[in-house]
Order: sequence, then C-alpha cells, then structure tokens
Amino acid sequence: MVTTNKLHQYNKAAVNSFLLLFPGALSALLIFLISSNWLLPNNKDCTLLLLKFLSIQALGITIAKYGIDQIIISCLEPNGRTATNSFFKKRVFPLTLLFCAIVFFLKGWLYAFSLLLILPMEVMAIIVTIELSVSDRIRYASLLTLLGNPLVFILSYFVYRSGFLSETMIFIFFVSSSLSRLIFSLLLRNKGNKNEIAILSYHIPLQQVGNYFMFRLDQLIISTSLVIAFLGNQSLMIRYIFLAKFPEVASGVIVSLAPILYKRLGDRTEASLKKLFKDPLFLLLSICICICQFIVCLFIFKSHDTGNNLMLLLPFVLSSLLILPANLVTYVLMKNATIYKINILNGISIIAGIILAGISLLSNNIYIFCMVVPVQLLIYILFFQFLYYKDEQPEVSF
Repeated sequence: MVTTNKLHQYNKAAVNSFLLLFPGALSALLIFLISSNWLLPNNKDCTLLLLKFLSIQALGITIAKYGIDQIIISCLEPNGRTATNSFFKKRVFPLTLLFCAIVFFLKGWLYAFSLLLILPMEVMAIIVTIELSVSDRIRYASLLTLLGNPLVFILSYFVYRSGFLSETMIFIFFVSSSLSRLIFSLLLRNKGNKNEIAILSYHIPLQQVGNYFMFRLDQLIISTSLVIAFLGNQSLMIRYIFLAKFPEVASGVIVSLAPILYKRLGDRTEASLKKLFKDPLFLLLSICICICQFIVCLFIFKSHDTGNNLMLLLPFVLSSLLILPANLVTYVLMKNATIYKINILNGISIIAGIILAGISLLSNNIYIFCMVVPVQLLIYILFFQFLYYKDEQPEVSF
C-alpha cells in the first residue's frame, strides 16, 4: 500500500510538472519559430510587431502586477482567494495608466489602447493562476497559461495562412487572448474565503522591474523604437531578436533546475559562486547550453554569413552561462531579506548597460550592442562579490 501511494504521488508530481512546463515550452518554441522567420516567413512587419509588442507587454505586466504574485505564493492558503479591489485601485490602474501614457508617446495610440485593456486583465489572470497553483489545481492553471501568448501565436499563424493577417488583427488577438484568460479565470477561481494581502513596499516591485531591465534592456530598446542605425535592417533585427531568445529559453531550463543546484551547494548558508563554478552539474549544463545554441544557430543561419552570425551569437551564449550565477546572487540576497541590495546591484548594472548601449549607438556597432546584457549580468555578479558577499556569509559559532 505504501509503495502504491508513493507511486501515485510520483505520477501526480510528474503530471503536474509536465502541465506547468508545457505552456512555457510551447510558448518558447513558438517564439523561436516566429523570431527565426519560419512561422510568418513572408511578413516581416507582423513578425517584428509580434516580437516588439511581446517585450513591451511583458514590461507592462511586470510593472502593473507590482510583485503581487510573490506575496500570494508566500501568504495564501490553499483554496483561498485574494482580495483584489484595493490592490487594483491603488496599484494596478494607476500604474497601467502611467505606463500606457509613456507607450503612447513612444509607440502611438494603438499600442497604448491595447495595453490599457490588456494589463489589468493579465494581472487578474496571473493572480488567479497563482491561486490555482497554490491550491494544487494545476490543470486549470496550465489552461490559463495556454490561453496567453501560445493562443496569440497560433491564431496569427492560421490567419497568416489564410492571407488575412494584419497589424490590427494582431492587436485584436492579444486583447482577445487576455479577455479569454480573464473570463476563464473568473469561472475557475477558487470559491474559498477572500484573504487580504498587504500591498507591497517599493522594494520587491522595483526588484522585479530591475531584473527585467537587466535581462532584456537590449530588447526593450529595440521594441520601443529607440533608434539604432544598425538595426534599421529588418532581417538583421529579426535575427538579433531570435538570438536574444536563447538566454530566455536557457533561463526557463535553469529556473527549473536551480533548486536542485542550490541544495547541492549547501543552500543559502554555504552557497557561493566559487562552489557553483566547480559543480559538475553546472559545468555539464553549461556545456549543453553552448552545444545546443551553436547547433541551432548553424542550422538556422546556414544560408547566411556564418562568421558574422557566430560573432552575434557569442554574447548570447555568454548571457545564458551567466544566468545561473546571477540568479544565485538574487537567491542569496532574497533569502537574507536584503532586497534593497538587489535593487542597488540592479541599478549599477542597468547604468552600465545604458552607457554601453550609448557607446554602441555612437560607434554604430552591433557587436558592442550585443554585449549589453552579458556585461550587465557580469557587473551584477562581480559587484555582489565586492560589496556584499562577506556580509551574506553566516556567522559560525562553536
């Protein structure tokens, strides 16, 4: 009986893991197909619009949700609901209006109006998805995730095949996707008591926004149309965005393996970058990342200038390899409840990234621009070592 119960638990854990990972894996695959110009091969305008809007929407959601997902995970009881009225009035709606006002000046009214509709719906869908996950209703949480970006990509593909895809249609797909997520969220939501959640101070949401800038500053510059001469060529821009997806996919794998690695390092009390770089699992993972990225790059770009494409790829390989060390730094600081230190490190790295982007603009050099994210990650790691590493080591008593 004990063996049967354990087998049932393992099977349930395996199914739940698959359901949680499948929407993200599908979304990553579809983004690869789009950014490699395979999904919409003869419509570069719509391809760029999809990729740019994805980046802007992701930043908007990060700002509007204000870190509420982390609080729900840590505070909510199973089958409970989050009291959202005050949170939406004080945080989501004001931040959405401010963000959309900025987008209006940068990208125009269609971007701004679409995001004005999308962001509150997405925040509500995220809240419900976390509630369902906490309550072990994984199938419904997975369904809500599938109704997000994967639905937009699939609809865009079928309409493209029919010859009716347009920019306006893509915005309609994004809004429709968020609306469907909202409707299903309200139908599937837990029926338990509502729990009041304290509205966060600025430290956690600032950390999330800083983290977004640290990993995606280059894509944000591209998506907001901050002019960079060498990215005026659509083919080059699509190629760059495709390569920029490698670190994101690597990040998805790394995040799932991170808890295992952290325990191998002795968890927070003994975790260190020195141990990480010597760990066989980390070294094996790094080798796999390098091999996979080079193979995909050679396969996708075999008809182009291989030398130049490999030069473009190298910074993204470096970014992929630095994700886990950077996440370890964040993990150690968050475990020690020193989030303000993360914000300081984020600020230093972002300033360095902006300076490097400015240099690339002045020199009109795309290879310098490619180094924005890996340099930011490297500075984030090194400054932790110089400024905070000794402070985060536990005292040993005998």
